[in-house]
Amino acid sequence: MPPWWNMAYYCLDLSNGTIRHFPAGTYDKQIQTREGRNELNMMDVTYRAWRTFTKSPSKWTDADRRVIGSIMPKLPEPTRRLDWIIAVLWPGSVWTHTIMRQLRGING
Repeated sequence: MPPWWNMAYYCLDLSNGTIRHFPAGTYDKQIQTREGRNELNMMDVTYRAWRTFTKSPSKWTDADRRVIGSIMPKLPEPTRRLDWIIAVLWPGSVWTHTIMRQLRGING
């Protein structure tokens, strides 16, 4: 688990998103340092992720999808260069045959 998960677990009431206590003691002390502001930010991200993933995906709103988009790694988009690299490294792969069919204009 990320290091801020324990902090968020003990400092937040995850059922409603309220703060039980601040790691630095008070809100004023918490926001005085960059680390304290980062802790608050990470607690917010943890709460939003927890709230999103406790719902069924069919009930996700646009805000929930933005949370998912912000925490999920971005997959590389296929490019002609990537196609060429895969074709060179794995000449008999399904990917290569699929790309070659698309380049020839053959469907299916």
